[in-house]
Amino acid sequence: MSLKRILVFTTVLFILVPVGITAFSANALLGMLQLPRTVMTDWPGAQVIQIEAQDHVMLKAAWVESPSFAGSCVLSLHGAGGWRARSHRFLPWLLPAGYSVLAPDLRAQGESGGETITYGLLEQHDTLAWATWLRGHGCTKIYGMGESLGASVLIMAAGIEPDRFTAIVAECPFANLLESAEERGASLFPFPEAIKAPIAKMAVLGGSLYVRATKGLDFDQVSPVESIAKLKMPILLIHGLADTRTPAEHSKELLAANPQHAQLWLVPGAKHVGAFTMAPEEFKARVLGLFAGTR
Repeated sequence: MSLKRILVFTTVLFILVPVGITAFSANALLGMLQLPRTVMTDWPGAQVIQIEAQDHVMLKAAWVESPSFAGSCVLSLHGAGGWRARSHRFLPWLLPAGYSVLAPDLRAQGESGGETITYGLLEQHDTLAWATWLRGHGCTKIYGMGESLGASVLIMAAGIEPDRFTAIVAECPFANLLESAEERGASLFPFPEAIKAPIAKMAVLGGSLYVRATKGLDFDQVSPVESIAKLKMPILLIHGLADTRTPAEHSKELLAANPQHAQLWLVPGAKHVGAFTMAPEEFKARVLGLFAGTR
């Protein structure tokens, strides 16, 4: 092959590869903005609540009041692709302990309105709107519980208005959205780390720029690690050591950003948001212990 052909081939390669990677990642990110909705039956006796978000999207939640309600409430948020009934597994021990529970469907999921999951950009404000609803319905102490995306959203919401929450439990949160996307993207490429890491970085950058231009979503702003540094309430971070979707390093990074107020429970053998399944009694003891220390 002549030198001229080599140069032409190399030039075309350097143009087509980034364009192809960007197109692939943009399509993948757009797919993550609209996940299949799951709707399941609420807890017996639950009351369905509806509020209007800042952008006029209608949001729904299930409210279950404790028989011994005295002002302590838990706001429980599910992860991406989840639904509010994920919180049912916590009710048998939260309700008898005096905690009423509000479990929303995050926007564009479950029965809540909205066409796009924004991975915290709008959900953090939705969360504060739910906290306002709780205050207006007799909740003098609001405890946040979240898993995966819901955990990160809680941390970001508290970063905006720290006085809204008495304590927070966050299982398997990501510390920074784009960094998490790069990690997940790299796991899809069957290449050595030295090759797939920069490819994933390029893919996420291209995809995020495309989503910003077409949807107006700036995912550079989704950074719970910046939010957690501002918080002064007790925070329990929980992470499974077998989590391959959001590695435990994310919770370690969050802990390092606020070691004075955060603590980290690493659960051997637990996969993504699997701590309660792996160690239910210790999960209950740690959560109730954290909450009891602030009542």
